[in-house]
Amino acid sequence: MMATERTECGRGRGAAKAARLGVLALAVWAGGALGLRASENVPHRPFALWADLPAAGQFVAGVVYEESESYHVYVKGHSENITWHANGESYGIDINQGYLALQYGLAERWAADLNVGYTSL
Repeated sequence: MMATERTECGRGRGAAKAARLGVLALAVWAGGALGLRASENVPHRPFALWADLPAAGQFVAGVVYEESESYHVYVKGHSENITWHANGESYGIDINQGYLALQYGLAERWAADLNVGYTSL
């Protein structure tokens, strides 16, 4: 009797896991089908710093400020001039980001991070 109960319990866990995966797959499909919008306008450290992980159990905090400007953007493989001229001045896209970056080392190759800040265009 006990062996039968364990087998049924094991099947229950497998069915629950399959149900969770099914719900996740449905959510991913629905997100794509509904045409969800996303943006890269998020505060995060430069890409090369992502590989610099803190040691396990170590906290790392930093304040980051970045600014950039652009007068051309690339659309479908060719450059588009987005410069706006007014009162003798030339304007493009000016982005300013300021944020607090926190990281915590979970293990040798894993870290959790939280970036809280502001981005303006």
